[in-house]
Amino acid sequence: MVGEKKFLSYKDLRIWKKAMDICKRVYSLSLNFPEKEIVGMVSDLRRTSVLVCSSISDGKERNDSRYFLEKLYCSLSSLNRLETLILLSKEMGFVSEKEIYLILAEIEILRKMIFGFLKSIR
Repeated sequence: MVGEKKFLSYKDLRIWKKAMDICKRVYSLSLNFPEKEIVGMVSDLRRTSVLVCSSISDGKERNDSRYFLEKLYCSLSSLNRLETLILLSKEMGFVSEKEIYLILAEIEILRKMIFGFLKSIR
């Protein structure tokens, strides 16, 4: 229809694209962690950042609005967990304040984007 904005795929969603950017940042950030943390903190950081993206994509592709809302809230929960893991990484001395400044700002932007998106689809 004319003027109707329709998303063909989860890949069209700005929130998914932003989540993917954050995921790539997390992977880059975690490259410099101590080797002993590969199984622990690095694995948790990477898995959690992927969960943010995959919750959005999974919810969108189901074509069920209630399920999509649920998955968007899951992505917010994962985003909070990711932020916590990043802050803990700083506290443990694996990364500096300078290294996490941008990623924490990006997380806050995505959080606001998801809340805005939730409001727009209810």
